[in-house]
Amino acid sequence: MPSPEHIATLTASIATNLIVTNTTVHVLGKKSTSLREYYARLNGIAVALDITSLTWGVLLAQRFAKGSVGQIAAAVVIQLVHDVSFGWWLRRSTVKRPTLDLFRNYAAEHGTGILKVDAVFMVVAVVLSRVFRKLSPHDNALVGTMALYTHLLLLDAL
Repeated sequence: MPSPEHIATLTASIATNLIVTNTTVHVLGKKSTSLREYYARLNGIAVALDITSLTWGVLLAQRFAKGSVGQIAAAVVIQLVHDVSFGWWLRRSTVKRPTLDLFRNYAAEHGTGILKVDAVFMVVAVVLSRVFRKLSPHDNALVGTMALYTHLLLLDAL
């Protein structure tokens, strides 16, 4: 059975994906051809990939560090290592898969800017996970499912 802290982290990851993605596209006006294609082709799988990446990054940060600042720093370092390693592998890999090609297109369009945006994702996810720990598991489930539902509804607007 997942602990209340794990439920809070999952809820935070779902809410972060909704908030940061839609803020970047709709509020800041940073439209992305490759991001639009990623969500159009993969739909809910894309959301699951994003949420999973955030969740394990925050869970690892919580394992390695205590306190808000330490967890934020650890989460950003974990994300940087992930992004740089995955980017390095994508550039050298000859594996041709539709999903990997979507990631290659995203990297080609955004370059190192991905590192900044992903750092924002991680910071927001750590902060929200600490905030959501104060909620009951029921309230976390409610917030998480509402955020997921909303994000899935808005996918075609990205």
